[in-house]
Amino acid sequence: MSEQTAQAVIKVTEQELNSVRTLSESFNRMTMEIGELNVAKIDLENELNKKRDELSTLRQEEVKIGDELETKYGKGRLNLQDGTYSPFE
Repeated sequence: MSEQTAQAVIKVTEQELNSVRTLSESFNRMTMEIGELNVAKIDLENELNKKRDELSTLRQEEVKIGDELETKYGKGRLNLQDGTYSPFE
């Protein structure tokens, strides 16, 4: 027999075994939590991209309406409070 297989099996103490088990459980729990956070991060990034697209669409609509007002009334400023349009001189 080789020297390695001839050695006796050593049993660790219950306290040592519990320490290693606790560490292993903590590691597994932390790994799972990191995975859950990454999934949440992906969801948030997707939502952020969606909101960016919506903002871009709003900006395009703003430019379109501005161009329409300028074509109709000339260059000027719209007062959003009372709806008056003051042309630039």
